[in-house]
Amino acid sequence: MKKEKFTKGPWMPVTDVYGMAQQVIAKDGAISVRLICDCHAGGKEERNANARLISASPEMLEALQSASFILDEICCKLGNILSPNGINTLEYRGKIDMAIQKALGE
Repeated sequence: MKKEKFTKGPWMPVTDVYGMAQQVIAKDGAISVRLICDCHAGGKEERNANARLISASPEMLEALQSASFILDEICCKLGNILSPNGINTLEYRGKIDMAIQKALGE
């Protein structure tokens, strides 16, 4: 897998005086701030939801990478397992890997 080239976090939404998300920024230390994206699509709820999702992206990528590793270990030791909702571990692994590849531009 590729090394991540995105701006390091933490990423956080910035809202206006009305509580509507305007941007997502990365705060690097006490002073340095980098703009990740502008959030101008939709109404207040949609903009705020988009900003929260975008700001959580670095943590979600890290969690998916950990989950992929854990599923590898499970499959190596126990084989393919069927979850309570009928999805097997290899299907989950495939979905996780596709999301990771999308995030890394692979």
